[in-house]
Amino acid sequence: MFYISENKVREIIQGVIDLYLIPKFMELGLNASGDWVKNLEARASGTTGEIWGLSYTEQLVNGRGPGTPPPVSALVRWAGFKLGYTGQQAISVAFAVRNKIAAEGTEIYKNGGTDLLEILNSPEVLNYINKQAGDEIVEQARLAILRSANKIFN
Repeated sequence: MFYISENKVREIIQGVIDLYLIPKFMELGLNASGDWVKNLEARASGTTGEIWGLSYTEQLVNGRGPGTPPPVSALVRWAGFKLGYTGQQAISVAFAVRNKIAAEGTEIYKNGGTDLLEILNSPEVLNYINKQAGDEIVEQARLAILRSANKIFN
């Protein structure tokens, strides 16, 4: 009889993003351009919620192993945002970093990855989701009782 709407599911997932995922991302010092945060999206289908983001989330979690180098264009942007370099200096740094990553992998990779997404399975997040969903069901029940009472007494 009671259910959680897609809009409410999306709202709950957006709360998870805003209250838990973004703060964890910032705590880990992963922000450079702000693109990752700007591109997080709460989606819902029925009573299922999902978080969508940029494809390089995998590198933020696992790092990039040696072998396949990242695109230079991404590293030029990174050198600008993270190190303040521009122009030829940013390009030179980008190629140097690209070659080092190709040879050794990223620091995240060498450190065994990050726990960025582990926050999504934490007791805090699960409690938040359960409370938000439970509050919605309780409100629906309250309204149903009021409607029934109005029918009986009117």
